[in-house]
Amino acid sequence: MDILFFVGTMLWFTLSTIMLFRIRRREYREIQEQIKQIKKLVNESNPLILFLDYRSPDFKEIDALLELELPSRITIVFYAPEWLIVAKRKRWAKHCVLSSTQVINLPDRGDLTFIAQDKNGKYKIFNDVSGFIRFFIQQKTQEKKTLEKLLPTERGVTK
Repeated sequence: MDILFFVGTMLWFTLSTIMLFRIRRREYREIQEQIKQIKKLVNESNPLILFLDYRSPDFKEIDALLELELPSRITIVFYAPEWLIVAKRKRWAKHCVLSSTQVINLPDRGDLTFIAQDKNGKYKIFNDVSGFIRFFIQQKTQEKKTLEKLLPTERGVTK
């Protein structure tokens, strides 16, 4: 009886793992297709695409971070009423802001706030958007400081 319970449990675990893997792979493929469509729409190659839902509990913090001087341009797919999208396009003028209605087959599954980072055609998905943006700013600031140390400044160059 114990062996049947063990075999049944292992079978259930294996089937559950396979189903979860298939669901994740399908979601990843859907996101890849959406990202390809977004890149065609904006005609830019931004390495970061932010899917932002105004209903997200982190929206205020993310909004404040997007108004800072970010090291590079971000494409933002914004789930919000049209009047809010228009207002945020003005506030986030450094970034490319798209309405979620412009993207075909973009599901409305509640809080869809995540960031997709393009690395040579492969995408990494990050759900902690505010943490990612803070890390991104910090990383680029450190790179800039390192470059400033390596490159001679006008004051330090002798003729």
